[in-house]
Amino acid sequence: MAEPAVRPRIRVDTEACAPLLVRVITDDRGFDELGPDWTRLHHAVGGTAFESFDWQRNWWRHFGGAANGCSLRILVVESGGTTVAIAPLMIRSEKVLGPVRLRTLQFLAPDISDYLGILCEDASADDVAGAIASSLPDLKFDVLLLRDLRDRSGVCAVLLERLTALRWTVSREAGERCPVTRLGDSWEATLKQLTSSHRKRLTYLQRRLGKEFAVEFHRV
Repeated sequence: MAEPAVRPRIRVDTEACAPLLVRVITDDRGFDELGPDWTRLHHAVGGTAFESFDWQRNWWRHFGGAANGCSLRILVVESGGTTVAIAPLMIRSEKVLGPVRLRTLQFLAPDISDYLGILCEDASADDVAGAIASSLPDLKFDVLLLRDLRDRSGVCAVLLERLTALRWTVSREAGERCPVTRLGDSWEATLKQLTSSHRKRLTYLQRRLGKEFAVEFHRV
């Protein structure tokens, strides 16, 4: 199968006639330089800890790279020199049958992160999704796998709609559920909401933690 080479910059004119530029980050230096814009967008969209620059950068440092069959493909969408979206992607190459390898385009920090996605404000979702959809064919991969999405809304949902319209074969399925606990007015009130087995387990772990470390709890 012939595959086009990765181009570092791709100009896209969206349906809204807003010129967007999609840059492809493929090295550690470019990753590091994204820190300020990544953090600004992360705060603007109310991203989770798993979508933060520090979490993603440290995951790549310890679990990514060529040694682990991974190569960066971070998409940075810019408008007038301002970064309006970041899609933290990578290509993971894995053997599937003998010498045959499957190149999967997916989010950074999979498997150990609860929530992942594209950092983009909802107001720009349509234009950004169009720009990303137009740039994907220029990347070298076999399957696009978007796992651990927070929900079916936002720019990722729009992106899937765009890809479907472009005649991509798109399938959706429920993934692993992320458990949450509603916090009470105090730690004791929070514990009362849990089952007796969970309370017993947490109390045991808290005692063990206190034996080895100086532990303090603060409400923020």
